[in-house]
Amino acid sequence: MSLPNSSASTTMDPRQEHKIHKFSRVTLWVFRVLCLLFVVYFVWAATLQFNDPDWFISVTVYAVSALVTLIAISDRIPYYLPFGVAVGVVIVDGWWMWKLFTTASCLPFQFGWDMCHAAQNLFGYVIIAVWLVVIGVRGVIREYSLISRQFAQLEYVDK
Repeated sequence: MSLPNSSASTTMDPRQEHKIHKFSRVTLWVFRVLCLLFVVYFVWAATLQFNDPDWFISVTVYAVSALVTLIAISDRIPYYLPFGVAVGVVIVDGWWMWKLFTTASCLPFQFGWDMCHAAQNLFGYVIIAVWLVVIGVRGVIREYSLISRQFAQLEYVDK
């Protein structure tokens, strides 16, 4: 194969291109609806954290996650941003796991406030981390599909 022809036209079948475009529009709207639902959930969860003694940690995590999800609705978010925030959430999640398993109230026969509180935060942060990874993977797939469409439009000339 040689370099692409400068006067190349689209080699993809127009019907196939229409199917791909229609599928991507449907998945984009499903993704946007899911993003809106998660933004509502993150804002709701952040407001519930204000009665905790360590509210600033949880509210910050939920607010940043809601902000990243809100930006993801526009479908112009860099794919590495959700991964970076997810790493931060996992670090905070690890702190909560350490707190959960090193507290004396963590014994199976004692269910104190500290254990329940740490478990709730742990579960909420796992939801955040999984959702941010989904956003990041979707961004990687979007980048790959844009690059593959550009290559599909090129016509290669064999010598």
